[in-house]
Amino acid sequence: MSFIKRFVHLFYPPIMVFTFHLICDQIFHMYQRFPVFDIPMHILGGIAMGLTGYLMLCYAQKELNVVIPQRIVQWILITFWVVFTTVIWEFAEFLGDYFFGTHMQMGLADTMGDMFMGLMGGVVVGAVCIYKKKK
Repeated sequence: MSFIKRFVHLFYPPIMVFTFHLICDQIFHMYQRFPVFDIPMHILGGIAMGLTGYLMLCYAQKELNVVIPQRIVQWILITFWVVFTTVIWEFAEFLGDYFFGTHMQMGLADTMGDMFMGLMGGVVVGAVCIYKKKK
């Protein structure tokens, strides 16, 4: 399998969540109908990015012969990946609001809540993946 195909496979979970997000937003207008719909979507995004972080870790260990024996270090790497992507997502929302007037961010409390929900999804899925991997 080519590098590009392998790389795309690693990102299937967030691609699926982002596609679901677009359908919910653009077709069903879920965010306007149910403003709290934003919360489970950020949790799902964190879960998806946590899975991608786990898949990247497995790829690095299997294909690149990277050795990370301690489970806590693996969990920390997955969590850092989720934190990084959560911040990037919130930057993208801010830029959309600033340049295009999209109104995706409703203030600092909304942004912090979004980041927290994404982080919680990623932390939990990272812990589950690392725990199951060792069994």
